[in-house]
Amino acid sequence: MFEDARGAIDEAEKLIQKFEVEVSQESSSSKAFSEEGWGGGSSVETLWARVWAERGMLFQTRLLPHKALACYERALFHFPDHPPAIVGLSTILLDIYAQVIQPESMEPSIATDASTSTFSTRSTSTITSGINTGFSTPNPATPDKPASQSTSPEELKRLTARDRAYSLLSALTKLGTGWDNSEAWFTLARAYEESGQVEKAKEVLWWCVELEDSKPLRAWTSVGPGGFVL
Repeated sequence: MFEDARGAIDEAEKLIQKFEVEVSQESSSSKAFSEEGWGGGSSVETLWARVWAERGMLFQTRLLPHKALACYERALFHFPDHPPAIVGLSTILLDIYAQVIQPESMEPSIATDASTSTFSTRSTSTITSGINTGFSTPNPATPDKPASQSTSPEELKRLTARDRAYSLLSALTKLGTGWDNSEAWFTLARAYEESGQVEKAKEVLWWCVELEDSKPLRAWTSVGPGGFVL
């Protein structure tokens, strides 16, 4: 039911646009769009990230990975730590490395679909400092070829895609918003596997099993107004 899903996303976008106007009328500061407010609900930027992530998921389900990639990039523009967008984007990047799909330009594209309406162009805050999850910090994924050997542009694109996926997932799983996200850890395990670090992939996969075995009915963010912090 792709058309129904698309219509629901469009309706959500209209509501966010109205909410954005209300926030802009109440405050002249751009920081207001990133603040949750007194009610503890989602900020404008978080809502925009959700809409773009949903568009990305829809394109990904329709087997249009490059359009999905552009939507995920847009979601991270609004909220750099958005878990579904990072997982979806990293999955596509790892597919590019594994040559499941062919790489296009690595430049993030904004245009995704003719029906997509206008969107906010404000910048967002940078990624906050992470927390230690108990795992040792892994070494970044490195190229498979020695430095003395020349690497083709196509190979460089593949390696860049893999290493970026690793960086995004590694940062997300060390943040308070992603330490218990089993999908993010599972995708990180794949990044380890693609880079030849099998033992670390096994370690992360066992952590995924532990997370799923102890997964709560509600998210840890329900514990307090500021979220659960290790």
